[in-house]
Amino acid sequence: AGLFKALVMILSMAMGTLLGELINIDRGIRWLGDFLAAKFNKEGESGESFSAGFVSCSLLFCIGAMTINGAIADAQGDPSLVLAKSVIDGIAVLIMSGTMGIGCAFSAFFILVYQGLLTLAAFALVGVLSASTLTYMSVTGSLVILFLGTNVIGITKVKTANMIPALFLPIAFEALLKLIFC
Repeated sequence: AGLFKALVMILSMAMGTLLGELINIDRGIRWLGDFLAAKFNKEGESGESFSAGFVSCSLLFCIGAMTINGAIADAQGDPSLVLAKSVIDGIAVLIMSGTMGIGCAFSAFFILVYQGLLTLAAFALVGVLSASTLTYMSVTGSLVILFLGTNVIGITKVKTANMIPALFLPIAFEALLKLIFC
């Protein structure tokens, strides 16, 4: 059972990151951050700082366990987790804006669209996903947040946006590995 869990996580992170690199999600999100900086950055803040705040907050609030579990709970008729996440995210963005700039606040629209699409997808998958799949998705999101944190404090320069597909691959890998091993 332990090997099975490790395989799901390793395959999800490896293949999800590879897929994200091929699509180059990071470039798209950074382009959006740069576009918003050019249009709305009137504070004298550097465009790079604006974009970095936008990207960091967008990723942080889109990949956590509350995002995935909140979407599933909302699809099941309980929006309380998504509402709690919204309050926590709102407070966090205010704090992060103090150090990373106004670009953080502009992540709200991106997060709204992403969370909305995730919730719509959850309506289709609500009876299909097992508890273990949700756990794998949540843990994968936590690993991506760990990499994002190391980027924010300057230890690494990992393109964490390219890891987003890894959040959803446990759905496929758990099913595939169950066919192979069970």
